Amino acid sequence: MSINSQIGIMLASQEAAQAQMMAKSPELNSQTQTMQAEMRQFYQKAMGWEAVRKDMVQAYGSHFTTDELYSLTAFYRSKIGQMLLRKQPAATRQEL
Repeated sequence: MSINSQIGIMLASQEAAQAQMMAKSPELNSQTQTMQAEMRQFYQKAMGWEAVRKDMVQAYGSHFTTDELYSLTAFYRSKIGQMLLRKQPAATRQEL
């Protein structure tokens, strides 16, 4: 799962929370839809892979060895790593 996919999941989670609020206040519906579209565009531009790549490489490089990074990459590319990336956002929302 790519960083852009992870951002998409994060945005979907935020939009679901906003949908719950809209159900309680239908008069906010059109304003919220406009805001959702603007926020999605902002996050994709500001937090997409190209925007964060340099900082992420530097941050991970300062905390992990090359061998550890290869191991992490192998894990996240594995079936269980992909499952973790798919299910972790829902698990995190549930515990909040």
